[in-house]
Amino acid sequence: MGFSTKAIERQKRLLYDRNIWLAILSFALPSIVLGLMTGLFIFADQLMMVKFIPEHFTPEKLWGNELLTEYNKIRTDFASVNLLVPDISELVRTSVAYCAPVTIIINATALLVGNGTAVNYNRYNGQKNFAMARKTWITGFWCNLFISLLLMVIICASCDAFIRFEQGNVITNKINELQKLGWLDQHRLDVVRDFYTKYFNTVYTFSRQFIYTIGVGCVFAIFSSFITLLVIAEAKQMTVMMFAIICNVFNILLDFIFLRYAKMNTFAGGLATCCGWLLNLCMCFVYIWYLDKKKSTNLILSDLKKFIFNFKEYWTLCKLGLCSFLRNISIAVGTTLQVALIISVTNKGAEFQSIYGAVNPIVTLLFTAALSSTNGARTVSAYNYGAGNWQRVRSSYLCLSLIMIGWAIFVFLLCGVALNTQLLTLFSVRNLDDAKKVLMINLIVCLPVGLTVAAMMLFQSTNQWWKACINGIMYGIICYIPIIFLAEYIAKTTNNPWLFICAPIIIASIAAIICNIWSIIYLHKNCKTKKLQTNRHV
Repeated sequence: MGFSTKAIERQKRLLYDRNIWLAILSFALPSIVLGLMTGLFIFADQLMMVKFIPEHFTPEKLWGNELLTEYNKIRTDFASVNLLVPDISELVRTSVAYCAPVTIIINATALLVGNGTAVNYNRYNGQKNFAMARKTWITGFWCNLFISLLLMVIICASCDAFIRFEQGNVITNKINELQKLGWLDQHRLDVVRDFYTKYFNTVYTFSRQFIYTIGVGCVFAIFSSFITLLVIAEAKQMTVMMFAIICNVFNILLDFIFLRYAKMNTFAGGLATCCGWLLNLCMCFVYIWYLDKKKSTNLILSDLKKFIFNFKEYWTLCKLGLCSFLRNISIAVGTTLQVALIISVTNKGAEFQSIYGAVNPIVTLLFTAALSSTNGARTVSAYNYGAGNWQRVRSSYLCLSLIMIGWAIFVFLLCGVALNTQLLTLFSVRNLDDAKKVLMINLIVCLPVGLTVAAMMLFQSTNQWWKACINGIMYGIICYIPIIFLAEYIAKTTNNPWLFICAPIIIASIAAIICNIWSIIYLHKNCKTKKLQTNRHV
């Protein structure tokens, strides 16, 4: 079968001939919108769960009138003791906070094969090696199927243990704290224990419903991302952006129906998201079929009959996407630690967990959009790397860094300063003062993390996969784990939880400095060479 000259000419015109800044922006801006739409899938679910579940899942239904009356009397008699407020909105937000790392892991796995396939596809097209580009498409498809099914099994198998880890020993810690004070008799302690047990058992049930549902549907999410990245690689980014908008409207509509009328609790959010992912996947496949009929694509569906199951071939694709996977996984590790350790840092730990349940969806939505801009920059950079043009590779890195800086400043001023009250009120947050501070801190972190991602994109698009992987874990693992435990110790010693909450700013800044110095040295060294040897990593 021949190759589509329309697709080849379109890629060369948009990725190589066009002014580099226009080329980057023409891909980055639609990618940012696409990222917002991707993040909106989860954001809309979590927001609508917080809004609608409390309408039919009342405190009286959860705890019963007798237990609730006794508990409220204890809270009134011992007002100085920091006890949980009987509020369903906080319960749902805490469930959302527990689910956040799993959604990050699914998004990370979606990039594992998709990014590697897109980078190789662009590089081979830049080298005019169209046969290898087509083979990359076939290999990536079957590798993606294998990985997505494996993740589905892992999520379903580890769901219970994961939620229990995040919950920590909240009930035991609170009872021990009250016993040390010596203010409550055994009956009152039993009332508090029963109240907390029902609360966190319900948090566990809600989290479990959502995680199991999106875990089963993660195959749709991963394949949807895979096809989207390859359509973008063929310079058709506007179309997939429109698909994402349509699917989000569909997702939000289903959320409203399932939550408001079917009263399906957190299962509704997961089910609506899976339906949205499936619709997006179907639309992308139909679009590729349409382009194939017009002889305007080299993503030929009939080629997928050539089943390829070769671990060496799979590794070639996975190692290029591994850095994106590790980056998101490491961010999930950091998010999990932050939510889990806050319990030990302050006696208001449960309240802060619910605050993170409101803040994390907002930050994830905005940060996903920023990360998506790397898809555009990587598409241009990988194509020009294949074509041997180092100057355009360097410009891609510089342009992406400026986009990350501009986006981080914009969202901080808009969402962290101007609209923080409105955004947090959407999630029914009552302690707005603390929530505003947590939101602003997490939005500040987006700037240095974004610069770290720009450095990672450079290494990824030029096939320096191991350097890209180190960049990917620099923030969330290499710098985060030792410093966050140190921050926990200092915060507990000084009785100042804000030292712990602010620690990610320092961690992200250190990671950004290390990664960008490394990338600048790498660029300076290679831009001196007259000819780029692209075959050495093929």
